[in-house]
Amino acid sequence: MKHILMLIAASTLLAACANTGDRPAPRKLTAAEAISACAESSGTQDRALFDACMHDKGYQRKNAAADAITQ
Repeated sequence: MKHILMLIAASTLLAACANTGDRPAPRKLTAAEAISACAESSGTQDRALFDACMHDKGYQRKNAAADAITQ
């Protein structure tokens, strides 16, 4: 009986420690916010740097593969 109570107590403690629901999820930038932030940081001439910045923020151009073929 002691073993069962110890097992229940240990599993409850582990579940409480593993709970990460207290932290709010990070806010995702809107597309317009990401575009303006990347435009400021990469400048207007470097499209690859702009695309890398947008990719880091979770956005990717739909026609990126087609642009790579034509260049």
